[in-house]
Amino acid sequence: MKNPRKSIMIVLAAFVIAAAVLLGSFLYITRYKTSDVDTARSENGKYEAVLQAVGEPGWPFGSAPGRLVLKEEGETISKTDIEIANDGGPVSEKSILSEDEDTVEYLTYSGRSQNEKCGLYVRYLNKKNADGTWDNTDGTIVDIYAYVYESGDVVSSGKTQWEDAGSDAYREVTGEE
Repeated sequence: MKNPRKSIMIVLAAFVIAAAVLLGSFLYITRYKTSDVDTARSENGKYEAVLQAVGEPGWPFGSAPGRLVLKEEGETISKTDIEIANDGGPVSEKSILSEDEDTVEYLTYSGRSQNEKCGLYVRYLNKKNADGTWDNTDGTIVDIYAYVYESGDVVSSGKTQWEDAGSDAYREVTGEE
């Protein structure tokens, strides 16, 4: 070896670069990586609503960052960042809002409104079986919400049954009669 200092510096520089690449990859995956979770399309194919997970949930019981993206004929026309308090769980098409030993409350995407201007989300409450499991087909409706694509507003219907009329504001934004 002609110059041991130079060799040591090269090894140290390689180590620092490798550590920086690993740290950068970790930060990208936990904070910025975007993945599509669910997609809904209008009947005429003109609009598409995409639910995306962004990064990873805060550890150990933090909220999960996400995004709702509205596209018109393939072009993004609206993006809304969201946070789902899911006890450290990821954004999914069925996100758990709260859970204890007896019940679980979750939100699920239900489709488009009649006028195709809103995404509809249903909030359910479900009782757990004796062994702690639960079946999502047994849940009772707590409320149904309309996410207005154009403004990003969320409107509560007050509905606890599918056949309920819903609030005036809900009927107005969804086009229900």
